[in-house]
Amino acid sequence: LHALLHGRLDIIVGALRDPCPSTDIEQKKLFQDSLSIVVRPGHPLEKCGAVSPMELRDLGWIAPREDTPARAAFTHFFENNGLSPPQHVIECSSLVATRGMLMESDRAALLSARQVEVDVRFGLLAVSSQHLRGTGRDIGVALRKGWKPTRVQQRFLDRLEQEC
Repeated sequence: LHALLHGRLDIIVGALRDPCPSTDIEQKKLFQDSLSIVVRPGHPLEKCGAVSPMELRDLGWIAPREDTPARAAFTHFFENNGLSPPQHVIECSSLVATRGMLMESDRAALLSARQVEVDVRFGLLAVSSQHLRGTGRDIGVALRKGWKPTRVQQRFLDRLEQEC
């Protein structure tokens, strides 16, 4: 965000912040994405059906950083089920590090199934079939207000919007 505000970045693509983090930033929604429970292949959650929120709270978790839309979804999922969120989590903002920890442990993470689609296809990670209501988040672009894209940047933004 700092780099965007100071002109070192022109576009951020990712989860949108609510409220918008700055009056100098414009956010445009591209789509909504839900989060899923991601585990290693062979994890007990991989094949089991519905698991109670209490059972989910007792898992070892790798959680997104505080003040991120994904962490808010993580927290709200438990709170909406009348539970306090897990307190003993490994906090990690790196998808690479999260992948490594998931593959080598029985921990779980709340991630977008889209983010780990290739890992799932190659059998490196698994996505639980359990649907988690209330974990949707808006994905889009953040731009500086008044910023004028080059032709190439505008084509990129147009294509991104078409694909989404």
